Amino acid sequence: MDIYNTFKVAMEITELAKKYDLEETGNSSPEEIQSRNFAKELDVIHDKLLYLGKFSKEDVLEKEAVNTVSVTGLPSYSKLIVYYVYEDEQMALVEDTAMNLHLIPLEIVKFNE
Repeated sequence: MDIYNTFKVAMEITELAKKYDLEETGNSSPEEIQSRNFAKELDVIHDKLLYLGKFSKEDVLEKEAVNTVSVTGLPSYSKLIVYYVYEDEQMALVEDTAMNLHLIPLEIVKFNE
């Protein structure tokens, strides 16, 4: 698996889903309902691509960690949940406290003891 491309595509799907995820109002039009349903379907594809949520693999870690060095969009020593470690690429799929996903170098991940 090319985790770099997979992650990039998953993030593009997330951005697309945000465009269609309209806030629910009491009297939604059929177009608004269809738009929200489309956003939900995009979220499912996102989770399938990254093996998250109900599509998690057996080797999902869900371990707490911090990053020892800042990377784009992620200050150093941010609290993280590590979902997967990709040994071949030396990368880790992590989530920050704002629930944003990041693909970061494994060498900067420090697991909590």
